[in-house]
Amino acid sequence: MKTRTLWLDILKTSVEKKSTEPHKSAARAPGRSVNAFSEVLTQHTDKTDRSSANHEGPLARAALLELFEKEREWESFFRSCCGTSTHRLTTQAWQFRDELSDRGHCFQTEDVEDALLGLARELLPDSAAAGWNEDWAHELCKDTLNRLENYYAMFSEHEIVDLSAQETWDKRMCLAGQNNNPVAFRAALKGWEQAWLEAIERARAKGGAA
Repeated sequence: MKTRTLWLDILKTSVEKKSTEPHKSAARAPGRSVNAFSEVLTQHTDKTDRSSANHEGPLARAALLELFEKEREWESFFRSCCGTSTHRLTTQAWQFRDELSDRGHCFQTEDVEDALLGLARELLPDSAAAGWNEDWAHELCKDTLNRLENYYAMFSEHEIVDLSAQETWDKRMCLAGQNNNPVAFRAALKGWEQAWLEAIERARAKGGAA
């Protein structure tokens, strides 16, 4: 699996500068005032109210905005997490998930995590959690690679696997990093994993036919 770290090298080179600058500015710049945050929150909530009405219920982003609007302690908790680090925000996603669940909005933890990261960028762009975080991306990929390692171990080391289909997803992951888009990055990573699994299945089918 020599190709498994290629995208990581590309990503590190292409977004290293971009990923460090927001954190430097966050350390220098004061946080937005509560009133300014509330104004932005109201604007985004209004926008969500107009655009998210559907038969499937509110999305995680809409539910979080509603929570922040109605419960200031959750807004403060969100602001505090964003001001600390991306790691702090993402590791507390389960608390937001459980609170939303108690209010009748059931989401997967990763959906809440993605929504929190997106709102950090929208509502608190100068916060520590608003910049691209390579450690977060690396942890996602490490989990994926661990799953694939176990799957790959079932095959002979002499098995020829065509992984060319992953190149498109490599590029999408790098682009998502450059654009500071965690949701797009997670989606591209899932596509990368699926392309890998499909390549293995093709190789296995070919080997069986032989």
